[in-house]
This record gives sequence, C-alpha cells and structure tokens, in this order.
Amino acid sequence: DWFGNVLAQSAQHIEEIQILGHTDTVPIAGDDDNMNLGWRRALAVFNHLTLRPELEPRRMLISATSYGEFRPVDRDPKGRFSSQSLKIANVFSNQRDRNRRIEIAVIFRTVEPTR
Repeated sequence: DWFGNVLAQSAQHIEEIQILGHTDTVPIAGDDDNMNLGWRRALAVFNHLTLRPELEPRRMLISATSYGEFRPVDRDPKGRFSSQSLKIANVFSNQRDRNRRIEIAVIFRTVEPTR
C-alpha cells in the first residue's frame, strides 16, 4: 500500500502516528455504536500499519482513537463542533460519506540544526 510505504521510508524521522476514526451520525444496527465503529476503523489501520517492521509501536508512539460522529468534516462558520453542526454535517448522503473516514496525523522528530 502506498501510504504504508511512505511511512516506512520515513520511519526513522517519525516520533508519533495518530490514527483517528470517524463516522456519520446514522445509528448502526445491533448493540454497537458509532464510537465503537470509529474505534474499529482506526484499529484496523493501526493493525495494518504495525505489520511493517519499520512501524512497530516500540520504535515510535502509534495510537488509535475514535471520535465517532463528533468531529464532522463540515463545522460551524467559526470552525467549531456543535450539536447544530453535527446535524447539518450529516443531512445529505454525500456529507455522511465524507464523515466516514480515517485521519492519520504524523508527527516528525525535531531535528536540531548543526552548527
């Protein structure tokens, strides 16, 4: 996979990888909820990435977190999340599609300049 290759090639410079799972607001069937669905999405990516020896958790901090439905792509005009923005961000199917996602944040090590 392309992204895994990029991360593996940069592994010696990576301090932390944060994997964030998101969902839309539509309830899912069964006893599960959207927070667990977001968690399962993030954990699937975590498990996939950490199969690579260069990305083992003992080499860097790798975390998987779920925001469920509570951090939609579209926010209120001031960039905040609110109950109203949650409703607006999930009205149409294309908006719900955008909210079903994984975000990956990569934090690189700070390199001191040489003198």
